[in-house]
Amino acid sequence: MSAAASVQPEQEPSHGAAAPAPGSLRHDLLWATGILLLNFAVLSAHIFSHERLAGIDGMYHLRMAQLYLERGIFTDFPWMQHAFTREFWVDHHLLYHLLLIPLTVMDLMEAQRWAGAIMGALALTACSLYLLRLGVGRVWAFAPLLLLSSDQFLFRMMLARSMSLGVIFIVAVLYLLERRRWWGLLVASFLFMWSYHAAVIIAPLAMATVVMVRVLEGRWDLRPLLYGCAGLILGLTVNPFFPDSFRFLWFHVLPLLRMALGEQGPVPAQYLPTVAEWGALRPWTWITAAVPALVAGLAVPLACLPGRRQWPAGLWVLCGTAAAGLAASFISVRAFEYTVPLAFLGAARVLHASPPAWPRRWRRAAAGAALALLLGFGAAYHADLSDDFRIDPTPVKAAAAWLERNTPAGSTVFNADYTLWSYLFMYNTHNTYVLGYNPLWLFTWDRERYLIYRAVGAGHGRRPVDAIRDYFGCQYAIVLPWDRGLLRRLQESPRARRVYGDPHALIYRVD
Repeated sequence: MSAAASVQPEQEPSHGAAAPAPGSLRHDLLWATGILLLNFAVLSAHIFSHERLAGIDGMYHLRMAQLYLERGIFTDFPWMQHAFTREFWVDHHLLYHLLLIPLTVMDLMEAQRWAGAIMGALALTACSLYLLRLGVGRVWAFAPLLLLSSDQFLFRMMLARSMSLGVIFIVAVLYLLERRRWWGLLVASFLFMWSYHAAVIIAPLAMATVVMVRVLEGRWDLRPLLYGCAGLILGLTVNPFFPDSFRFLWFHVLPLLRMALGEQGPVPAQYLPTVAEWGALRPWTWITAAVPALVAGLAVPLACLPGRRQWPAGLWVLCGTAAAGLAASFISVRAFEYTVPLAFLGAARVLHASPPAWPRRWRRAAAGAALALLLGFGAAYHADLSDDFRIDPTPVKAAAAWLERNTPAGSTVFNADYTLWSYLFMYNTHNTYVLGYNPLWLFTWDRERYLIYRAVGAGHGRRPVDAIRDYFGCQYAIVLPWDRGLLRRLQESPRARRVYGDPHALIYRVD
């Protein structure tokens, strides 16, 4: 059987049948609906059982969606006055923010929970629908296994962040590449670029498809690359932020790549910005987090390798991408959000295409061992997830409200910690701030300014209070009780006086 013929054509629904025919779109959507409910129930059991949130970025995303509802799409971003966003701004999560708008009619804390549960469940379900549309059997068994796959993966799917939408688009792109739906690929690439800069992965996926078709079928077909890249370029061009969309992509991706590789230039390590999710896990932590993905992404394909002649080009691309992602996860924890689902999809597909020709008792023993491993690790993963809900923005709400009532509109407030920005932004867009969301947005724009910001925030240097007023142009500074260095300097300075205080935050006016 040829590689191209190993994927069966899709069947049209049988209109006269009492039940939808297997392989029909209606049949697959009915299955997907049931799986979606399962995924939503499991994620919701975690998310809604905690009063706190799992991450801080959802505060930014839901507030952006709410601002779009209130103002329409805007192309400036004044809320970080000392980052490159002051010069140009591109919302590289635009589609994600637009999709979140219906949730912003409720309290934004609650909206973040619903966003995580809904988008995470859709991402998990997209993986099952991918298998259904390619005719892979036993999807009813695959869906629960994916829910046991990795605490790192499930945690990131529960966040109100665009990684879940990224998983949906990557799975859709892999399907369209394999089915050779070129116009669908162009549209998916366009929408993915509107959703998240991870869309650049489409270029290497398309290139890998071109190479595998050449190897397996003996011909060059450049359409995957042409249509995929055309969609990405259109997504950057037919864009409310054009032409800055191109500049922002380069500015955004390059520093993150350098950081992942440990190449940030001649700056003392203690002053470099740290973003934990771009760092590596400790070796033992990585092993415990990756065991199910290693079994699914490496052990299963190796066991099925003797039947590789049955694998179509798309399956080779899928397995290769999962293997590359596993290697990347050793460098950056963020790779787990894509590696884990791709590894499990690869395992399901190779088992369907070329199951190992082992004696029956061997197959049963291997399946039992794999299931026991997944159940054991899965139980530990779900127990571990309960410790990840630690974020509570409400203590900062009163201080943010005081700033909104008592300071001029658009005035810049010095926030000693860049992570505090998300809390303030959710509650108060009346003011602007020094830096937020990602320290690299200042570091890569102006390293000297970043180093000064770090020193002032820690209360170091000769006159940190003077720097707040004269260098950063801020008349007000908000500090948390544990910002002891800066707090002490503010208390000692004749230029600063406290104008607001509660157990959670203090605000100083600097004249």
